[in-house]
Amino acid sequence: VIDAVATVVIDPGWRGRLDGEGCLILTRDAPAATLRAPERCDPVFLEIMANRFMSIADQMGLTLQRVSLSVNIKERLDFSCAVFDAGGQLIANAPHIPVHLGAMSEAVRAVLESRGADLRPGDVYLTNDPYAGGSHLPDVTVITPVFCGGERPAFFVASRGHHADVGGIQPGSMPPFSRSIDEEGVRLHDFLLVREGSFRHPAVREALLAGPYPVRGVEQMIADLEAQVAANARGVALLTDLAQEQGLAVVSAYMGYVQDDAEAALRAAIAELPDGEHRFRDYLDEGAPIEVAITIAGDAARIDFTGTGPALSGNLNAPRAVVLAATLYVFRTLIARPIPLNAGCLRPLEVIVPPGSLLDPKPPAAVVGGNVETSQRVVDVLYGALGKLAAAQGTMNNLTFGGPGFGYYETICGGAGAGLGFDGASAVHTHMTNTRITDPEVLELRFPVRVERFGVRRGSGGAGVYRGGDGVVRALRFLEPLEVAILSERRGVAPFGLHGAEPGAPGRNWLLRDGGRQSLPAKVQLRVQAGDGVLLETPGGGGYTPTPREWAQMSPRELRRLIARGRYRGPTCGIADGHVQANLVVLPAAFADAFAAYCAANPGPCPLIERLAPGDPCSRVLAPGADLRDALPRYRVREGGELREVDDLHAVWRPDAVAFLLGCSFSLEGALVAGGVPVRHVEEGKNVPMFRTTRPTTGVGPFGGALVVTLRPMPAERVEDARRISAPLWVGHGPPIHAGDPAALGIEDLGAPEWGEAVTVHPEEVPVFWPCGVTSQVALEGALASAELPWAWTHAPGHMLVGDPSPEALVARQPRPAGT
Repeated sequence: VIDAVATVVIDPGWRGRLDGEGCLILTRDAPAATLRAPERCDPVFLEIMANRFMSIADQMGLTLQRVSLSVNIKERLDFSCAVFDAGGQLIANAPHIPVHLGAMSEAVRAVLESRGADLRPGDVYLTNDPYAGGSHLPDVTVITPVFCGGERPAFFVASRGHHADVGGIQPGSMPPFSRSIDEEGVRLHDFLLVREGSFRHPAVREALLAGPYPVRGVEQMIADLEAQVAANARGVALLTDLAQEQGLAVVSAYMGYVQDDAEAALRAAIAELPDGEHRFRDYLDEGAPIEVAITIAGDAARIDFTGTGPALSGNLNAPRAVVLAATLYVFRTLIARPIPLNAGCLRPLEVIVPPGSLLDPKPPAAVVGGNVETSQRVVDVLYGALGKLAAAQGTMNNLTFGGPGFGYYETICGGAGAGLGFDGASAVHTHMTNTRITDPEVLELRFPVRVERFGVRRGSGGAGVYRGGDGVVRALRFLEPLEVAILSERRGVAPFGLHGAEPGAPGRNWLLRDGGRQSLPAKVQLRVQAGDGVLLETPGGGGYTPTPREWAQMSPRELRRLIARGRYRGPTCGIADGHVQANLVVLPAAFADAFAAYCAANPGPCPLIERLAPGDPCSRVLAPGADLRDALPRYRVREGGELREVDDLHAVWRPDAVAFLLGCSFSLEGALVAGGVPVRHVEEGKNVPMFRTTRPTTGVGPFGGALVVTLRPMPAERVEDARRISAPLWVGHGPPIHAGDPAALGIEDLGAPEWGEAVTVHPEEVPVFWPCGVTSQVALEGALASAELPWAWTHAPGHMLVGDPSPEALVARQPRPAGT
């Protein structure tokens, strides 16, 4: 059925008709075919079903947000919803809280194991036991089996919400100094919340008020539990409809296929990582180590936390389910495709957690801080081992306050870690949490508190080629006496940078009292009076500097972007391999023709690639659109008998300035390496050594002087290969001009280059010399010294313009200068 705005395809067995209002009415005119489990996975239908599963979880979350009562769930969205198969394996989730999602499967399976024989339609179970798939006691999981006509559940749905108070020794149920799980609140395991559709109010209230530290604000908690039941009911209805629409066998089969797809996607991502063992260690503020060794073997990974410290007397112990959640999260982020986070992502992973360590404590160890603090540190060490991402703020900055009958809890954002190609985000929650901050109007309306300050903590992100994100500053003023607690980390051990980049600034906590402020420790519990306040400065993320391999693979445009932003000022050798690099010379227009003639007379050391019009700073050939005033890492400005180095030429640029781009030997290094010829200064991470020779160049007008060469030592048997490879590449100065005795060029000491850095020359190696673009700078020095040339600007030696084309492509499209 085709009209002006839509095309409708009517499947066989259906009849369509238009009613009087133009609506298309579909009715079945043949019996529905029996839907069987497909023999193979249809990739198009897989995408449809994966999105249907995720949509169900998303609809559950929207329901929970709408009908919940507490600020923490309704406003801060501290909850997660997910769909599970008949065995309790995670199938799909909405993009909620990662630390919830990765751990919920264990909670579902624990209920299935203990209550499997007694599960009935309409039943709903509650658990918050960290030793049975929970994360910490405030995270309460509500689990509902989904029946589709059989005696056993066909699926499960679950919601996990952080309840602002579940009892314990501190309002808000996040005590900084708990020593056992009993001090952290009411602990329930496979508690029957709803029996065959009837909410068990008396039993629930009795359970929440039992024990030495009962729930504060029990009616609010029950209201939120009812909201979780409603969210699950929405999931049950949608899954039941889906099973009726597609057939139970089809839905069950595609629940398996989405896991298979996730497994295949993660195996492909792991296969791109370098094989071998990758280790990393970080420390909690109190000194406890968290260590991981990730061993990559093909498309599988072994994650071993052996070396992590023993269980702690405090509450930074993390249940094993939390560690699995963190691991699942990190490896899921390696997959570029938008697949659902599900149990298939765990199949390529072998996770080893030492029993009795702080990552697998035994009851009754306290764990409330492990879920929110240690989980973040586990993520950091995993990314550190993979070398992918600098540390984020590494804490959730947990702040609680309350009094008789109520408790409030919030987590405070900070800086994200930087990675290859991006700066860390500022003022965000990262990794294992994904909550919002409470709107100040709502917070001030519902609690005796005033928000005095909430802003970005400028400069707290770690420096690097890519900067870490900044943390925040948050200040609250209390309007009546309250109990306040802060549970935080990264106050002593700063968020690390990677590959030589700087760490983020550690966080700081302050008490505001009597017009001043007093420093507070990372973990503190105190009684405040009306007029007192707290101020938290959250950590910034660590910075990131690319590895040598990443520099080599970087695109020229990205490199020039970094240079223009002031992020990179080093040499360009070994960067953006396979792309032309060029020397820069800028002269007054009156001397441009003479310099062009000098280049033509000396095409080996001065191969001219591009000449720009007077006053024009933008390349047209080598790097289209690049502004030569800030596209190179460092410049030399010569004027009035002085030489100085600057980061850009914007301040000195003149209307009569004419820019020349000349070839550079860095342009041939990628070809040499590809041909098996060693390039020593790249291997050693140094700037190429450059020497002034006793050979003169052909002078033109005021320009002349000695030839400058670069050195690349190599075995004797590779010299001919070096000649053959470099000869066609005139943009890289072509073939070497000399191999062997340096004295033939007037070079006395290979260990003392005039520019660049000395490299290792082994006794059995041959020193091989190529013409060097610094020759043009020597010619400029002579012209300046004679006072004929008033000024000149160039690149700093080794700090070139990196262009877009490859040397081969440029050679193919641009004629070779005469004489090369």
